[in-house]
Amino acid sequence: MLESILCLFIRVFSAFIRCLPFSIALFIGRMLGSLAFIFNPKLRRKCYYNLKQAFAETKSPEELRRMVKQFFIQFGQNIIDFMRLPLLTKENRDQLAAVEGIEYACSALAKGKGLIFFAMHFGNWEMASVLGGLLGFPYKIMVNPHPRFPKLDALLNEYRLRSGSVALSTGMGPREFIKVLKNNETMGIVIDQGGKDGVRVPFFGRTASMSIGGLRLALKYDASVCQVSTFRMPNGRNCLKIMPEMKLIKTGDIDNDIRMNLIECIKVMEQEILEYPHTYLWTYKVWKHSDQANIVIVSDGKAGHERQSQAVAKILQGVLKNRKIEAAVEKCLVEYKSVTHAQIASIVLPAVSRFLKEGHLTFLKIFLTKKSYADLMKIKCDYVISCGSSMAGINYVLGEETGSKRIVIQKPGNFSYKRFSALILPQHDKKNDKEYQNVIFTKGSPNLITPEYLKDMGHKLVQRYPMVKKDSHLKIGVLIGGDAKNMFIAKEQIRVLMHQLKAFAAEFSMRLLVTTSRRTSVEVEHILTKELSNDPLCAMLVIANRNNFAEAVGGILGESDFLVVSGDSISMVSEALSSGKPTVVFKPEFRRTILKQKFKHEIFVDQLNDQGFVFVTEEKNIGEVLGQMAKKKIQARVMDDEVNIIKALERIL
Repeated sequence: MLESILCLFIRVFSAFIRCLPFSIALFIGRMLGSLAFIFNPKLRRKCYYNLKQAFAETKSPEELRRMVKQFFIQFGQNIIDFMRLPLLTKENRDQLAAVEGIEYACSALAKGKGLIFFAMHFGNWEMASVLGGLLGFPYKIMVNPHPRFPKLDALLNEYRLRSGSVALSTGMGPREFIKVLKNNETMGIVIDQGGKDGVRVPFFGRTASMSIGGLRLALKYDASVCQVSTFRMPNGRNCLKIMPEMKLIKTGDIDNDIRMNLIECIKVMEQEILEYPHTYLWTYKVWKHSDQANIVIVSDGKAGHERQSQAVAKILQGVLKNRKIEAAVEKCLVEYKSVTHAQIASIVLPAVSRFLKEGHLTFLKIFLTKKSYADLMKIKCDYVISCGSSMAGINYVLGEETGSKRIVIQKPGNFSYKRFSALILPQHDKKNDKEYQNVIFTKGSPNLITPEYLKDMGHKLVQRYPMVKKDSHLKIGVLIGGDAKNMFIAKEQIRVLMHQLKAFAAEFSMRLLVTTSRRTSVEVEHILTKELSNDPLCAMLVIANRNNFAEAVGGILGESDFLVVSGDSISMVSEALSSGKPTVVFKPEFRRTILKQKFKHEIFVDQLNDQGFVFVTEEKNIGEVLGQMAKKKIQARVMDDEVNIIKALERIL
C-alpha cells in the first residue's frame, strides 16, 4: 500500500513540476536538496565520509561540507530533471538538453560491431540514459531490477524509456546483450558499482569494486567503447558528453586485459569527478568491497602508549588479512598547546562532541598545535586506535569526522564506554559487574612481544653487545623503571636489589643484563653505574637517559632466562610476562594519601601474582625467589591476551 501511495504521489508531483517553468522547477529541486541536507543527517554523513576518503589531503573540512551541500542541491535538481523526462523528445532535445561528441558515437558504430557506453553514477546519469535514446540509433540500457519494490521499479522504467530506449535487465543473461552488439546497436552500462563480484581497482587512492560485464563483452566481441558523462551547464540544462572511442588493451590474457582497461576507464572518470566533485553519487558505500583499509594510531608521544597501540594495530591487521583485506598503519602525533589545554579538552570534548556535525572540528584549533590540527584534518581511515585518556577525545572526534571504527586502550577519561566501537581495558579497571558488549578485559596491557619479535630484538642486541652471546652463562634481565605521580623507586631499594642480584648471579654462575627507563632518577642511575660498570657479573648496562636504543628492552627479553622488573610500569611488566620468561616483580615505593588506598599498579601486580602469572616480592627476597625458580621449585603461567583482543576486534567487524 505504501508503495502504491508513493507511486501515486510521484505521478501527481511530476505532473505539477512539468506545468512549471524550468527555472522555477529547478528552484524547487534546490530547495528539496537543501531540506534533505538539513534533515537527513545519516545520508549527509555518508556523503561526507566518502568525500573525506577521496579528498582529505586536498580539501579542508569546511570545503568538504560545502561540497556535501552542493551534492544535495545537485541531487534535488536531478530529481526534478527526472520528473520532467516525459517532456523530452527528439524534436525538442536541443532546447532542453545538449549532446557533445555525437560524432565519436557515429564513428564507432560505423565499424559495425556495436557500441557500449560506459557511464558512472555521475551528474544526471538518468538523463544520460534518456538522451542516449534520442541520438538517432537503437539504444538499450542495462538496469538493475528492484524486486522489493516492483511498482516503483516499473514507474522508473516507464520514465526512463519515454525516449524510445529499451531496458535490459541484468538478470536476462548474456544472450540479449550479445544480440545488441551483433545488431550493431548501442548499449549503456554503469560500471562503478561492481559489488562482491566486481574487480577491485584504484579509485581516488584506494581500491573499489567496479563492474566488468561491459568490458568482458567488448573484449570478447570486439565492440567499440565510448565513455560518457553528464554535467549541468550554466543555464541549468544538462549536457551529455560522449568521449572519443577507447583504444582497448588486448593482450590475449582476458583477466589482465579487463583489469588494465578498467583502470584506464576509472582514471578518465576520476578526471571528470575532479572537475565536478559534488555531482558524483557519494551517498552509497563506494569502498564497501575494497580489499584495502587504513588504520591510524593517534599518539600522545608516550612510548608505552604507542607500543600498546601498535600491538593492537598489528592484531587488527591480522584479523583483516584473514578477510583478505590489506591494512596500512600510520601514526599521527597529537600535541596539545600546553598541559592546561589538554586538561580543559578532557572536560570539554566529552560534553560537546555528541553535538558536533561532520566538518565542524575547527574548535580543535583552540587546544592543538597548528601542525597537529593540520595533520588530523588530513587523515582518512577506517579504524582509529589510541591509548590513554588524553587521546580518547581525539579518537572520538576523529571517528566522527571520518566514519571510522573507534578503538580505545585504557579508560577513556570522561567519555562513556558506549561511545566507542571497542575498549581494551586491563582487568584491574573492572570495578563492577556491569558488562558492555564493546569492552574486553585483558590480564596485562597489549604489547608487541612475540617469539619472532624476541628473536629479532635479541639478534640486534647481540650485534651491539657481542659479549652477550659469547658468554654461555644463563642471563638475568633486569628492567628498572622510575618515578611517577604516586610512586618512586628509592635508592635503598636499588642497593638491596643489587646486593641480592649479584649474590644470586655469583652463586648460580649467571650474568646480568640491565636497563633503565627515561623516568629513572639520577640517583638510581648513579647507584647502578657504581655497582655494575666494572663488575664481571654484568654483561650489559644501558642507562636510557644516556644511551638508549630501540632493541634494549626487547633484546633483554629475548636473551634472558629470568626477568626482574620494577612494578612501576604496567607496560613493562606486561611485556616481560608476554615473553614467557619466569618473572619476578618488586614494587616501587608509593606516596600514600590520607585514605591509604591501593594504586592501580599495586592492584595490577597483585592480581597477576594471585593468578600465577608473576611472582611479586620485596627486593630483599628476590634472591630467594630466583633460587626457587632456578631449581624449578616454582613456575609461572605464560600470559597471552591476544585471543581475547582478536575476539573483540572480530565483533566490531
